[in-house]
Amino acid sequence: MGGQGERACSGCNGFGRKHVTQHTPFGSISQTMNCNDCEGSGKQVSTKCNSCNGHGVQDKEEIVDINIPRGVVNGMTLNLQGHGNYAKGGIAGDLHVHIEELPHDKFKREGSDLHIEEWISIADAVLGGQKEIETFYGPQQIAILPGTESGKTVKVHGKGLPTIGSNGQTIGVGNLVVKFNIQIPKNLNIEETKIFESLRNLN
Repeated sequence: MGGQGERACSGCNGFGRKHVTQHTPFGSISQTMNCNDCEGSGKQVSTKCNSCNGHGVQDKEEIVDINIPRGVVNGMTLNLQGHGNYAKGGIAGDLHVHIEELPHDKFKREGSDLHIEEWISIADAVLGGQKEIETFYGPQQIAILPGTESGKTVKVHGKGLPTIGSNGQTIGVGNLVVKFNIQIPKNLNIEETKIFESLRNLN
């Protein structure tokens, strides 16, 4: 309301809009616009509120807790009803929160799948073995098959990110894709050098 003693606006006779005519060198221009005395409400108050100066609203900061669903993607907008701006004599609008993803230092996201690169030794690449990696679901053992080449990928189902449907509900979970890179040893000692020389001679 903006104060006490509500009455019809004297500037527009309570209509909220008024007819304005401007005289220019090219002739008269007439238009109907919102009344600037009552801000289009058609009403005024005799005693203005000290807090809002008769505007009916005032600036105020508010801290809002936001529930971020699992699996949100970059560019998604969350809508918080009733946390937007108020209009004089009306209700609060909505607050729209735009999601921007920060890159992870280890995992790369592609849709609902997560991609990660892991280094393995030459021995594990040749003979096979196990590799434990940290995921968002806890430690995960990954099998390394004998004869694994550098760049080979292994897919672990259900260890990616949740997929959100159009209704905002989780409709599935993506995969974790592990890419193996073979680590080449450097600065070999005498014994290690002999081992690799013997392997080369076998070929």
